[in-house]
Amino acid sequence: MDNPTTKQALKIVNALEIYTKDLPPTKWYVGDILHEGACLLSGDPKVGKSFFGLQVALAVAGTEDTVCGSLKVHVHGRVLYLALDDRSEKRIHGRLHKLTQDEHALRNIDIVRSDAPSLQEGLVELLDELLARHRYELVILDTLGAVSGIKSGRDIYAQEYREMIKLQSLAQQYGICLLILHHTNKRLEGDSVARASGSNGRTGGVDSLLMLSSGAKGSGQIEAKPRDGEETCLRLERCDNGGWRVLENPAGTWLAPTAALGRERQDVKDALAGGPKSPAELASALTLKPDTARKRLERMLADRLVERLDDGRYALPDSAAEGAVRPVQLSENSFDGEEEAAA
Repeated sequence: MDNPTTKQALKIVNALEIYTKDLPPTKWYVGDILHEGACLLSGDPKVGKSFFGLQVALAVAGTEDTVCGSLKVHVHGRVLYLALDDRSEKRIHGRLHKLTQDEHALRNIDIVRSDAPSLQEGLVELLDELLARHRYELVILDTLGAVSGIKSGRDIYAQEYREMIKLQSLAQQYGICLLILHHTNKRLEGDSVARASGSNGRTGGVDSLLMLSSGAKGSGQIEAKPRDGEETCLRLERCDNGGWRVLENPAGTWLAPTAALGRERQDVKDALAGGPKSPAELASALTLKPDTARKRLERMLADRLVERLDDGRYALPDSAAEGAVRPVQLSENSFDGEEEAAA
């Protein structure tokens, strides 16, 4: 006889009941890149994820209509920031002073400074208790690596997926945005799915994927793949205060994602933006070996990212040189995928 304590009833809802429900639209928080649910923002170490996270926190907690220059802020309210990677209060103090003087926004942000248990040892339950007592509109977890309790094992995909589903369920239960800052793997190329550290279990268990990447001379971009919206890629520049500002993209064009091109290729494009260059000139501009510069240009030529001129120099395609950006087909928004080894 089955033990009744091991049984769990499946919840069944008729399709017509779901079809006829009057459900509210997806609540967007920042521009077209950040909405309610669990959102995973990946980026290389020191790329500026925490600065971006604090900019979003201050914008939601404050009264400004935009953040990063032009991204529309749709929701204002109290923010909980779990600064688990920053052991130094001086570092947070310095970042806040660089980014704002808005005391109203600062009063609306609570920062967790204590050590936190892992996701497998009680953090989700602690957050559940906090959210039940306080109305936070936005919760930022900085970073996932500080609280992931997963160790190596054969079922790494399943473990990582379960961790993310816990966070996703929490965000959906309270109707909030949970922004999770995360590191990338060691791949130089790939989109926001491929470059997020860990298996596809992590990217498959969230509602939105974002990738923050940097290029040459303070340039950068953010690529967003929300489940409930269109894919977006925005060009950024790093400001003197450490924060990010969105640059206007040419109307009607797509920006080729830095993450998809790889940072090395983006550096080449940035160098060629000033005019055609020979392999030797490019090598000098990027401090590369001449043979490395030549091979990189040949690969980009094969991918039609650059053109070779009659005099042997290389240039951006005509459309890019005129200020427009060549349309790029982004990879499939494959949140779900086969298990892969953690990187």
